[in-house]
Amino acid sequence: MLNEKKEAEKPLILVSVVVDDLKRIQTMVGHDTTNRFLEMIGMLMKDSFQANPFGDRKMNRKSRRAAQFSFYHTRSNVMTFLTEAPLDIIQDQLDHLARQLKTPIQFSKYTIATKAHIDVIFTDYYKDQETCDEVYDMINYMASHNEATTDTAIYVLNEDIINRKLRYSTIENMLRNAIEQDGFEMVYQPIFHAKNKLFLSSEALVRLTDTATVGFVSPEEFIPIAEKKGLIMELGEIVFEKVCAFTREKKLQDMGIEYIEVNLSGIQCVHPDLPSQLQNIMKKYQINPGFINLEITETAFMESGEMLQVNMLQLRQMGCSFSMDDFGTGYSNLSRMAEVVYDLVKLDKSLIWPCFNEKTSEENNKANAILENIIKLLLQLNITIVAEGVETKEMATYLDDRGVTHLQGYYYSKPISEDTYLNFLMDAKESISA
Repeated sequence: MLNEKKEAEKPLILVSVVVDDLKRIQTMVGHDTTNRFLEMIGMLMKDSFQANPFGDRKMNRKSRRAAQFSFYHTRSNVMTFLTEAPLDIIQDQLDHLARQLKTPIQFSKYTIATKAHIDVIFTDYYKDQETCDEVYDMINYMASHNEATTDTAIYVLNEDIINRKLRYSTIENMLRNAIEQDGFEMVYQPIFHAKNKLFLSSEALVRLTDTATVGFVSPEEFIPIAEKKGLIMELGEIVFEKVCAFTREKKLQDMGIEYIEVNLSGIQCVHPDLPSQLQNIMKKYQINPGFINLEITETAFMESGEMLQVNMLQLRQMGCSFSMDDFGTGYSNLSRMAEVVYDLVKLDKSLIWPCFNEKTSEENNKANAILENIIKLLLQLNITIVAEGVETKEMATYLDDRGVTHLQGYYYSKPISEDTYLNFLMDAKESISA
């Protein structure tokens, strides 16, 4: 129908209801009940628009014929209808649908409250697209990137969303080009070992920059895009190979480095090819697996399930060690952590900085109590702690006094290029000798 409308150059509005928490609902009630729930959502849409599609507005016969509705289940959590009615004609019905979606849906023995939002692509954007694939692409983008709120937000396509979609597509192209043309750069952030007063390890971080388009892109932005577009395993392989090649070429172990931390994304963690991929690269560059510490975020740890533990076991048997990264940003618990062996836990800066903010003494006391108890529990589990985000001498002293032996942050060094990192290590070694 979309192709037919486009060829006829008819005006069109696409309205999508996006169930943002469909995975949660499916986990809670199962596949069959989730399908029935989606049918109920479809019924709400039809009731809102077909029972009284034009509200109290008076329309001529031609306008009424134009304002017909066609409904489609466009992807697992998205239902879309198409209409030739102007947006101002259906605004009341959109508001009514939004209110309906805020109300828990009851059927059979279930009462399900959902998080959903409504996306609207209007005529002007539709007519500007060269292919219908681009329209579907925008439907999918808005479904994935607009957020549900307690008010069941209605998002009408605007210049800001178009620009964000353009940036998203630009970064995707940057990723593909960087994979094909070796366009990624590695930087390293030294980690200070307080017990030895030496820099004995570092974290490897990947960087993506294109001065011709958007310039520097943070990993927090391009890693999720790589995951969604199926590029993360290729990217992860490139990063790991660059780390191993650098380690081999510059003989980092001879410079006193005991291990390098390498980040794994959530999708990498559960990919069945991960252990063999990393093993092949380590063999290629003759890297002792004990030199590699693999970082897994707290959120990935909680969401990855059994496959993560299978991969961890294989890699640990090779000799690799593991860190839980960004501890404090997710929702893990220490009892669950005790089930899986981590050599290091990296405390996120969000746990540390509140202890040093200019707040009331009561707020600082609470932050201190939380941090100190987490440190004590981790030490009782014989887990080495790395503190991230250390930016002042006061922070470093505070953490060192409480048994945190590994410190990382701008107080010591920001992430630096390979050449700068080598110079940093040599300077640090000379200062100790002096």
